[in-house]
Amino acid sequence: LNKTFKYLCKMLPLLIYSGSIFVFGQNIQIFNTSNSGLPENTIRAITFDNSGKKIIATDYGLSIFDDFTFQNINSSNSVISDNSIRSVIVDQSENIWIGTTSAGAYKFDGTSWTNFAPENCNIPDHFIRTINQDITGNIWFGTVEGLAKFDGSNWTTWTLSNSGINSNNIASILVKPNNDKIIGTLNGGIIYYDDITMTEYTLLEGGIPDNSVTDIAMDDLGNLWFATPSSGFYMDNGTQNWQVYSMSTSTIPTNGLTSICYNPSNGNIYGGSLETGLIRFNPANGVISNFNSDNSQLPDNHITCLKTDASGALWIGTAGGGLVKWQDPDAGITSINHSLSISPNPFEESIFVKVYDPVEIKLLDLIGNSVDFEIILEAGSSTLVPDPNLPSGVYILGISLPDGSKKVTRIIKA
Repeated sequence: LNKTFKYLCKMLPLLIYSGSIFVFGQNIQIFNTSNSGLPENTIRAITFDNSGKKIIATDYGLSIFDDFTFQNINSSNSVISDNSIRSVIVDQSENIWIGTTSAGAYKFDGTSWTNFAPENCNIPDHFIRTINQDITGNIWFGTVEGLAKFDGSNWTTWTLSNSGINSNNIASILVKPNNDKIIGTLNGGIIYYDDITMTEYTLLEGGIPDNSVTDIAMDDLGNLWFATPSSGFYMDNGTQNWQVYSMSTSTIPTNGLTSICYNPSNGNIYGGSLETGLIRFNPANGVISNFNSDNSQLPDNHITCLKTDASGALWIGTAGGGLVKWQDPDAGITSINHSLSISPNPFEESIFVKVYDPVEIKLLDLIGNSVDFEIILEAGSSTLVPDPNLPSGVYILGISLPDGSKKVTRIIKA
């Protein structure tokens, strides 16, 4: 153990220099204006295109990150007239849509930009908080003065003056696989819309814990998760019997949440907060964990947005600390009843895994890239033989077991 600790200490400067920080089971990469081409340290939204590029909304324009370079788009090199971008999506045709604070929405088809603002269409306001696309291709906009749908030709709007919604301030829109829309407002509760009927739930009429919803997520079971600015987060399993996780009902460190997302790779719910960093909730065992600038390498305790990519990495936008990519190898791991051993650790040439019928074995570097290896299968065991030229360092060994549980171990190439 002492030799392993000394080895990790020797490796730490190299890991920090390469942009990856490995500490207490966390693999964190931080991108900011000082160490990358990111144009601004305040991140408002993030999404991904089909090739895996990160499309990042900042307070100084849009940035497209291909894991190597940042392509920055703003008022100095495009027709965008407002650099304060609050929302971004990539639609089914790979067009990029952004929402700004004072210039409405823009669509980018890869060549040209099209602006949608109150002076040229029926969008209700210039301030676009959120954008989404439904299953049939309609684009939905949440503005500070109402909800809007655009089918490519025609606009439909819902406001206090023309419909029964309780608030014009639309903060979040989630589209379910059946094309139902779940709409979160500020001070007006939530709206369930099946394209025929709008059903509204408020603090007084519906029993939700907070009339404001900052973000919405849905897990693989179809449960809806809502982040609120003053009542923590709550869940609807389809019965509208809201399960509330607040400071009075759980160990959550704050009631002020800005964002929420579900990670299908480990089954966890992640919440971003105003001042206490990142919150991780494991629904399988009910454990709530908190990661902040005091107990982790998180650069900012004000989280603005969250998104998980196809590899299971969590992308964290902050209010002043830039963009964070976090691999959470220990998240979601529950007790494993299978007899399992991994040796040696550190290893030099091969890794011996003794386990009953593993479903899948992965070896990753600290950035999350797969490491190739040959595997020798025997009854009840597997021997992994990586490339002999594999550099010395810390790697992640992941094993999926037949019951769906996972074992993730940090392993060292000596």
